[in-house]
Amino acid sequence: ASLLAPTLVVIEHVEGAGPTRGTDAPLALAQFLTALDLADDALGPVVTVFTTGEVAAVDASVRAGGRLHSVVELPLPDLRARRAILDALVDAATTALGPDAVDDIDVAALAR
Repeated sequence: ASLLAPTLVVIEHVEGAGPTRGTDAPLALAQFLTALDLADDALGPVVTVFTTGEVAAVDASVRAGGRLHSVVELPLPDLRARRAILDALVDAATTALGPDAVDDIDVAALAR
């Protein structure tokens, strides 16, 4: 990534991207951490975005040492937000597929 800077690197489900301490693969974890550190030293900007469903499952060494400059938590949407999301999806499906494709969807039940 550093050779192609400026670069955006997205690693989804980072808790599963590599081994954790105490596993049989400490070299892989060390290589992953080294790659993160080298990206910080790149000639141009390299922005790395991690996603996870469980922050506590991410190895502590990934979360420490200034490797993560900020953490943004996105909580699950509440009932009202889920309803709005589902309404928008049903509207889009109605436009794309016609009303017969979505006429029996109970959005309120799905949102709950």
